Amino acid sequence: RAAVTRSVWGIELDLSGVTFCDCSGLNTLLAVRLQARRQSKTVTIRAASPAVHRVLTLTGTWPFFKAADDSDSDTSDDAGPEAAPEISADRAPPPAPLPAPAWADGADERLRTEVIQLRRAMQTRPTIDLARGILMASFGLTPEDAWSALVMTSQHTNAKVHRVAQGLVDTVSGTPLPESVQLVLSDVLTKVGTAEAQSTSR
Repeated sequence: RAAVTRSVWGIELDLSGVTFCDCSGLNTLLAVRLQARRQSKTVTIRAASPAVHRVLTLTGTWPFFKAADDSDSDTSDDAGPEAAPEISADRAPPPAPLPAPAWADGADERLRTEVIQLRRAMQTRPTIDLARGILMASFGLTPEDAWSALVMTSQHTNAKVHRVAQGLVDTVSGTPLPESVQLVLSDVLTKVGTAEAQSTSR
């Protein structure tokens, strides 16, 4: 973020040395790009490792960071990944994008499943983070313990973690948790608190 602010036109990234990239990394890149657009600047990825290239390609966000990305023509953050930047008449044709690596040619069912899970994680993460914050503020839990409480409640109620998280977030506006979930969560919080106390005493 500081580099974007200091720059005149934007920043270029060399991510060829990145060995792992997940939705957290993607969210960071998208957040920096949004900051750059608000300052009429660009964020360009000049080199990407297979890990980075795969995440950006599978989520459809690669065009946002190509050398040909024109942030002036991209007028909406809601534009779909397929929306290609327009090129005005006074601009030279954009350079060709980086070629896809050979390993990307045969994406199988496993990769399709991975991108579905990645997109779902990106959609549900804000709610889960809010729920963790509620647990931390209400019960003095650490981030790790708050996450454990959500997971354990999910397991004992046979509900997805993000659904348990949404229920907690809804309590802020006055919607109570189902009684069955309340009982499980109360028990889980007791166990988490006891475990934390024992760990601290050691």
